[in-house]
Amino acid sequence: MSLTTNELAEQYKNEKEQIQQTSFALSNSNAELSRMAFQDSLTGLYNVRYMHEYLDRELKRVSRYNGIFSFLMFDIDDFKSINDTYGHQAGDKMLQEIATTALQTIRNTDLLARYGGEEFAVILPETTLELALEIGERLRKNIEALRVDWKNNQLSVTASIGISYYSAEEESLSKNQIIANADAGLYRSKARGKNCISLSKEQTHLPATMGNQHT
Repeated sequence: MSLTTNELAEQYKNEKEQIQQTSFALSNSNAELSRMAFQDSLTGLYNVRYMHEYLDRELKRVSRYNGIFSFLMFDIDDFKSINDTYGHQAGDKMLQEIATTALQTIRNTDLLARYGGEEFAVILPETTLELALEIGERLRKNIEALRVDWKNNQLSVTASIGISYYSAEEESLSKNQIIANADAGLYRSKARGKNCISLSKEQTHLPATMGNQHT
């Protein structure tokens, strides 16, 4: 049976709408897959994969525009005791609250990522080492002040922080060395009693520590 012109037009309209709906669904699905590829599922922060990509771009920016940036890593002190005492759900809740606290502490221009486990990283574009230490100290204090309610208990933690600094004059440093410097600073903080900020021994042109009793 042949279709009238109006019926053909209506059929075309319906098919076009179906194609648009399918295209929209595929677009949303692709966007969701892209988001999942770069997002930590527990905290909603960027994951370590995206952090590495962003750090690569930041290195190129510094080289091109003769810029600077600082890189901060922090680890939650004695986090295992939270999981062992109160369970992994309590630990997950604590990590989520720490992520929220850290996001509220840093600037809009900074990038916060979950590095892995109870360890986090912050990329601080166009940030001197002095300013990075100030931001790190605010972060340390805010984490120390955080209280998380969990089954009639108030849970609290502290953080050890390491910071590294990079400028166009230090182009001999690789991305891995920048991360290693911050990580070395973090473990110096652990060795000094935790709940403080340290630089690596390679970056001693500023005072090596601040925060808590370590100045």
